Amino acid sequence: MGPEREIFMQPRQRAALALLIVVLALGAAPAGRALASPSSESGIEGTVLLSPVCPVEHNPPLPQCAPRPYQATITVKTADGKEEVTHFTSASDGRFKITLEPGKYLLVPVNGKPYPRGAPQNVSVRAGKFTTVTVMYDTGMR
Repeated sequence: MGPEREIFMQPRQRAALALLIVVLALGAAPAGRALASPSSESGIEGTVLLSPVCPVEHNPPLPQCAPRPYQATITVKTADGKEEVTHFTSASDGRFKITLEPGKYLLVPVNGKPYPRGAPQNVSVRAGKFTTVTVMYDTGMR
């Protein structure tokens, strides 16, 4: 290789390069405005459950008829429900954890056709905290 050369940039060129780097970095950011940075300590966590799983309820309840973990997709929307912030899928054991900026959100379960079916629910996220949520899906079994 040839001799190395030092590259000199004028202050305006340096500023333009810095601006370009910022614009490119913002363009690569996720579309969900409320997503927190990876080091964020706020969001929601919880479990998705499926119930009922037995055709007849017993008193006292039978252990094999307890709600079961369910892998499901949940859409996170703004509190008014007009805009999608992000979406996620719970693990096969039903658990999930997602970082979000502090604020109010609407969780909208993606439903089956016609079952299982989950109801939308409001959730508030406080700074520095993960809000615990249980998302229930109805199997339609009666």
